[in-house]
Amino acid sequence: MLDRLFGKVKRRILIADDDPVIRSLVTDIMGAQGYHVESVEDGQEAVKLLGREKFDLVIMDVHMPRMEGPQALEVIRRTPGCEKVGVIMLTSEGAMETLINACNLGIVAYMSKPFSTAKLIEKVNGYFAGTQKA
Repeated sequence: MLDRLFGKVKRRILIADDDPVIRSLVTDIMGAQGYHVESVEDGQEAVKLLGREKFDLVIMDVHMPRMEGPQALEVIRRTPGCEKVGVIMLTSEGAMETLINACNLGIVAYMSKPFSTAKLIEKVNGYFAGTQKA
């Protein structure tokens, strides 16, 4: 509340990953950077939450139960108010087809697991500074 009064609104990040360790790790990393972070277990939950609340960035796993990252991203892009939300995809898969599909859906970055904490922070901060492109 005080942040809003003094013009310092925390950026909101949604983490979507079915692995509780990764979800917790990314949540902790981004929280330590001063971002407001929420997390969900799969793409379907991400789509539901993005339909109700505004987020500035989504960090999403490619492979998740119920709805995988690329499928969720397709729905997110059709959701009013979410057409241009930034998305960083995380995956342990290196398939070029998945990367091309994600890029075509307008992601801002694609990172392989395991990922570097410093690189993730760099990509997120770069995105918010307007310097990060796909």
